[in-house]
Amino acid sequence: MDFFGMPIARYSNGMIKLTISNSVEIEKQINGDKKYGNDEAKIEFDKYSKSKAMIERHLTSIIWTIKMSNSIRGVKKQHARLLGKYIKGMGFDSFLDQLSSGQKSRNLVVNMIKYLASNSDAGRQLSWCSKICKYLDCWYYGKSIPNYQNHFAVYDHVVATVLPYYLKKYRVMNKKKWWWPNDLTTSKVWQNYDSFNDLVGELLHQVAIKDGQSLTKHQLDHLLWYQYKNYDRARLKKAIESYL
Repeated sequence: MDFFGMPIARYSNGMIKLTISNSVEIEKQINGDKKYGNDEAKIEFDKYSKSKAMIERHLTSIIWTIKMSNSIRGVKKQHARLLGKYIKGMGFDSFLDQLSSGQKSRNLVVNMIKYLASNSDAGRQLSWCSKICKYLDCWYYGKSIPNYQNHFAVYDHVVATVLPYYLKKYRVMNKKKWWWPNDLTTSKVWQNYDSFNDLVGELLHQVAIKDGQSLTKHQLDHLLWYQYKNYDRARLKKAIESYL
């Protein structure tokens, strides 16, 4: 056990290491946590996963359950209906194609955010929209979420808070320049989801090269989110500032 009381590997300043063994341990803890162990969104999706027509018919319910199972704030059932309408309006087949089509898939998140913000009082829901795309990408294409390197890095405020530490530690390169932004939690991040997604992808690439640890976006998200969601803010701030 380390000073956080968990059997996981850390750097000397207390920050968790990005390793497969740590990921496995964190997943065990999440699965054993009554608050998070039951993935209601996946259970909801699995009811209809045999048929694309059934998924489309119950899309609003699936979108809403993703919201509920991830405790996303500031959105109502009417917002889920609005996003369902938007997705069906572009053609469900077209939406599914865009989920796995590289650049288009990234634009999809921003377009969903813009549509929701322009047609409701939900504001800019980067976290919700990125989760909707990530889950449907994994589930529809029949992939195992923990092991599938999907196209979408989920945006989470806790993860965004600690991510700059790891970007600098692994000297993540963005657009041919060394770049480690100190703040990924500003209101403008949603406009640059493509860059955020690239940063996460490049970080995982560098972790694989330098440490031989091949993590997926999902594993990184869970590793950082679950580890730091109840962190000692003063201790974490000190650890991050020691490197930035």
